[in-house]
Amino acid sequence: MNEYKLITCLMKEHTGRDIVVKLKEKNIITANLSFARGNSINHHTVEMEMELLTVLVEESMADEIFDYLFYECKFNEQHTGMIYQTSIGKSSKYTVN
Repeated sequence: MNEYKLITCLMKEHTGRDIVVKLKEKNIITANLSFARGNSINHHTVEMEMELLTVLVEESMADEIFDYLFYECKFNEQHTGMIYQTSIGKSSKYTVN
């Protein structure tokens, strides 16, 4: 059993597909990309579609991948989205034959 972290990125820019490819180069294959729609906390009346990227990583790699995503998704720039990390607890690996 391994400990895992779930990293979630909510991005205004639609760059998730490219990021998923780059994550595979880092041997991360547990990523999901979807879309969400909503308003910002500034009470804008225009709904905005955003990408939602979730990445499951082993706890030992979580900080490294979080930092990588922080800069790759440009969260260091204002108004680009948000990123956060949560614990998953214990999980077991499985493979499909």
